[in-house]
Amino acid sequence: SFTILDQGAGVRSASPDPSIAMAPPKADIALRSGPRRAMASAALAAAAAVLAAAAAGTVTVFVGDGGLLGRQVPPARSRVVLHAGLGPMPQPAPMFRSVEYHRPALKKSRRHEEAEKNRFPFRNWRIIGRHPNPTRPKTYELVIPGAVSRLTKREASLKVRLRRNEPVSPEDFDMAIQVFAQRARQEMKWLSVQRREFIRRAKRWADEMLLQDMKPSLMTLRLLLLGCAAVGDERGASWWIGWMRSQGLELGRLEFNAVIEAHGAEGIVEGAKSWMQRMKEEGGLEPDARTFAGIMEAYEVVGNRHMMLSTLSEMQDLEAEGKLAASLHSRDDAAPYVALARSYAKVGDAPRAVAVLKYLQQKGMPDTLEIHKVRLEAHLRTPRGPRRMPEEIERAFRDVVSARPEKGPVYTAKLDQMCRSAMGINTYEAILNQLGAKAEDLCVEMPAEEALNWRKALIQSAVMSKANGMGQIFRKREGRYLAWRKYIENQEVMGQTAVGYRVPGKKGVPDWMSLKQPVIYGGGTGSTMDSSKKKQDRIKVWEIEEEKKQKAREGLKKFKKLPNPLADA
Repeated sequence: SFTILDQGAGVRSASPDPSIAMAPPKADIALRSGPRRAMASAALAAAAAVLAAAAAGTVTVFVGDGGLLGRQVPPARSRVVLHAGLGPMPQPAPMFRSVEYHRPALKKSRRHEEAEKNRFPFRNWRIIGRHPNPTRPKTYELVIPGAVSRLTKREASLKVRLRRNEPVSPEDFDMAIQVFAQRARQEMKWLSVQRREFIRRAKRWADEMLLQDMKPSLMTLRLLLLGCAAVGDERGASWWIGWMRSQGLELGRLEFNAVIEAHGAEGIVEGAKSWMQRMKEEGGLEPDARTFAGIMEAYEVVGNRHMMLSTLSEMQDLEAEGKLAASLHSRDDAAPYVALARSYAKVGDAPRAVAVLKYLQQKGMPDTLEIHKVRLEAHLRTPRGPRRMPEEIERAFRDVVSARPEKGPVYTAKLDQMCRSAMGINTYEAILNQLGAKAEDLCVEMPAEEALNWRKALIQSAVMSKANGMGQIFRKREGRYLAWRKYIENQEVMGQTAVGYRVPGKKGVPDWMSLKQPVIYGGGTGSTMDSSKKKQDRIKVWEIEEEKKQKAREGLKKFKKLPNPLADA
């Protein structure tokens, strides 16, 4: 029990013993008269709850005009301080750099209010204004990762010599084109965006070679087509094979297959089929296994495995009839089957992928590195559980490491991480030690963080520019850069300017500036246009007047040349 003393209105007791009311000095709460008396009366219920919570000790609270005075008599386990009508004493708020301010609510319809209530977790969200110092989103720079945009030493040398009008040999151009075309084909060493940049620069140097009245060699053109096929640049491949045809160069199976593979890598099935038909009609060549592999890759990109099987069956029928052409290389015979097995491996269907590869083994085709990689990927992508076979993963990994080339990476860093996770670090390192290989020689570390920032920069740029994606459908026509450069170079050069008049340059003046006779356009100064006959008459009158003026000038010159008799005297 506790006692409350109100010095202005008497004593009120909350205790069942009425004798306690006669002892004001021992009261637990004393209320003095003043402006806070009314507020204190409202806080009696809260005071009762607080005092009941303090089970040990006696709490004495005084509420007066001068503020809040509280003391504890005697010390107890918990300390309680009351503020009349406001609950606990306010503590100083923490200091922040930024604050939110309130703004008047806007009047909105009931439908908008319901939608906003469902959207925001708190009710009075409309009175909260914008943050005065919001966290700005990070801006990503649209730069190709790996610093591949920088000029190479060979490029810088070529540009300096071209600016100085120094002679550049065709071999220098060929070397620059071949280097970039070969880089575009190295998918284990460079990112896809880097490879597309390489093939773009290879085509630009080939265009510059044509502008210098030079022709690329046959090897350069073939590497350029193979580079376009590796990155899926079907427009570039189509344009350059058309240029080769216009120059009278003989087109072989390699050139046509490169164009078909470019369409296949991009998933353009109809384009790949049309070029196979043109290879038969224009080139007089029968398709080989590489040709059908390009078409099957196009179906694999669009996800139509049924048509992949149909195309493979069509190739087998031609092979049975003896109409299938021989491949340029023995490893190309397995290309269609490897493409089909890779499509199964990507979805983790190891039994079907291995069945296709066993068919190649039954046909007596040699086991290549590509076949072992497809088998390893098929087993690695199989989900963990009874379907995955760890011993097959180790066996496939041994075959891949054994068939590795002397130089260059074997697979990507992602596939290497999958091998480590599936076999374990100890088994992984033991196999490498047995075969005398090093982990850093099997794969190349790609700039993963820069590649992620590149994708974020692309998204950020698309959002800021409000791109609708139509640029990927309606892309620029190939050869526009070369046509623009030719147009610039073939323009008439007017040369310098002398006293406001144009003087002829090295190539003279254009025809429209070398008029044999003046022409009056629009009928002269008259308000109505004269007919062509009247124009001719006015021109004749002008010519007669000019002729008279010329004769007058010549007569004046002759008169000045006559001797002066007065001067002689």
